[in-house]
Formats: sequence, structure tokens, C-alpha cells
Amino acid sequence: GKVLPHGVAELCGLDSTSSLAAHWHNEYYDEIRGRRKVRSFNARKALCALMVWSIHLTPSLSCELPPPCERELRLPLGQLRKCLEYIGCQVIDDRVAIGEVTPTSEAGKRLIAKLQGPPRINRLHYERVTGKAKK
Repeated sequence: GKVLPHGVAELCGLDSTSSLAAHWHNEYYDEIRGRRKVRSFNARKALCALMVWSIHLTPSLSCELPPPCERELRLPLGQLRKCLEYIGCQVIDDRVAIGEVTPTSEAGKRLIAKLQGPPRINRLHYERVTGKAKK
């Protein structure tokens, strides 16, 4: 939705004057034309940042995502895979049997993502948006 910095703080359970909430507001919320302080949440940007952070935390720069992960994040089917590929990961589908990983693990596809290179950026779109296109 559309919020002010103190709204982000409230959503995250932070103090209303939190500099972290202000940073998140600037980083993961897009400006709305004609409104200086009210911004709109950019879910794609936040998801990419979350996945970069999670990959960064592992020594092998890889992670395994269980079947319920996409549901818990409330993402459309395939969106998590697209995000991981966009940030530069090679993504492999793996099948998991009931109880294979842990006694209570669900059966289904498991995504295995390993960082392979830099993010995949549409350079033409980027240059057009930033005004750096060659004329």
C-alpha cells in the first residue's frame, strides 16, 4: 500500500522515529508523482533484496527453498524462481519425498539456487529510463 515513513515503522514494530524504517521507506517504496513523502511498496524490489541477503548469508552462496516457501511469501507460482534467476542464480528443481529433509517436511518441488554471476539487467530499458541511452 501507500504509506509514510512512520507507517513503515508501525508495520515492522519499530519506533516511529526509527532511522531503519525511514531507510526501508526510501529503499523499498517507490515515489508517487506529486506526493513528496507518501510512497508505494515495491514488492519485487523487496523480494530481490531479501533473496540477495539470504544468498549472501550462506558460505556457498546457495540455498535450498522448500515447497511451502513460495506460499508463505504469497507469491504467484514461478515468481520465486524468476527472482532468483534475475539476481544471477542458477536454479534447479529437485523433488522431495515426505519426511526426506525433516520428519515433518512436505513432499514436492524444492528449488536449489546457486549464485552464478551478476544480476540480469535489461540494459536497453535501464538506459532509456535513466536517460543514458546513446543517441
